[in-house]
Amino acid sequence: MVKNNNTAAIAVVAAVVALGASFLLDKPAAILIQAIKTPLLNSVVSAFDKLYWWVYFAFLALTIAAAVAKGSKEKKTRNVLLLLSTVLTAVTITRLLKFIIQRQRPDGTAFTLPFFGVQDYSFPSGHATATAAAAFASPAFLKVPWLIFTAATMFDRVYLNVHFLSDTVAGILVAMLVTSLLRRLKAKIVSEDWMEARRQALHAIIGLAIAAFIWKYPQLWYVILVIAAAGMALSYAIKSAAAKPFSEKGLSKNAVVKKFGKLAVAALKLVERKEELQSFPGKGAIMLFLGAGITVAIFREQAVAAIAILAVGDSISPLAGKFLGKTGHKGIFASNKTVEGTVAGFIFAAAAAAFLVPVWTAIIAAAAGMAVEAVNVRILKRKIDDNLTVPVVAAAVMWGLKVVLRS
Repeated sequence: MVKNNNTAAIAVVAAVVALGASFLLDKPAAILIQAIKTPLLNSVVSAFDKLYWWVYFAFLALTIAAAVAKGSKEKKTRNVLLLLSTVLTAVTITRLLKFIIQRQRPDGTAFTLPFFGVQDYSFPSGHATATAAAAFASPAFLKVPWLIFTAATMFDRVYLNVHFLSDTVAGILVAMLVTSLLRRLKAKIVSEDWMEARRQALHAIIGLAIAAFIWKYPQLWYVILVIAAAGMALSYAIKSAAAKPFSEKGLSKNAVVKKFGKLAVAALKLVERKEELQSFPGKGAIMLFLGAGITVAIFREQAVAAIAILAVGDSISPLAGKFLGKTGHKGIFASNKTVEGTVAGFIFAAAAAAFLVPVWTAIIAAAAGMAVEAVNVRILKRKIDDNLTVPVVAAAVMWGLKVVLRS
């Protein structure tokens, strides 16, 4: 343990020194780039930049294929999960850091993110982060090609004067940190883990779809509540048609109802926890619509960001807890949830909300929302679903911050 702690301390010190040195080298690097520029090199770098994402995703797909080509099923699954989660987490952290630090581009050009209309800042480099994350998490025999690609990406970013050298170094350090943390991924991944992954992926997709709908059509907010009501009616019908979801005996004798019940239960079994399928079929999706609808009805202006916090944070938190969690909550927080899960949910939720509201508002609202998610809120001894509490609390915090800042 002492050896591991010493290694970690040395790594942290080395990272800080490397980052500090890179800031000192920003100006010399820019001068050197200007000195070596030629028309031919300009054309090569420009072509690399235009093809970057095509090459990146093709290489990533090849890496995934290579990861599943050999080894046991368990090892293949773990390698792919590590690769994808490392890239996604590193890019998310980089995005949040961009919003917080707000470093301008070397040439002063303001990049605007499509769809959201917010500025894309310089530090850290997203390109360097994404490439380095894939390099560090890839199979050993592909690390060298990935590292070469990472070096070329760093050169491209600095050569085009869209990033400082320190931006690219910071991106690599973020990737290194995330890779180191995610190496703690649980050794054994069972079928229940994949069911939970499907469940949370569906939760995120539906939640973001609701947020997009409200963003585009805020005047139709009541549609969300109508869908929640229809979902409750459908849930009751499914439960009535299949009173015993895992047994033929519980199905109605009516052939149409029986077939409907069997199909509905079969579909829900892919994404529904067994206890909820028996007591409240489709509960997760229904509560998601209900929580989003209530939030929009009360907080029109803050609702989209609050729903994004719910969709992303409440999906990442249980997954991070299941695959990485080792430290259980104590005190008022739910003992069946982990600190690692809550922290991961907060980072992703804050990054998502920062596309929609000022970054510190997003951070505070995400912290409040994920704190509520980590607590089993009870009223009259009945647990309140966090699909209801998270968006309402997050929106209320954003509304309160707006009132305070105006006064």
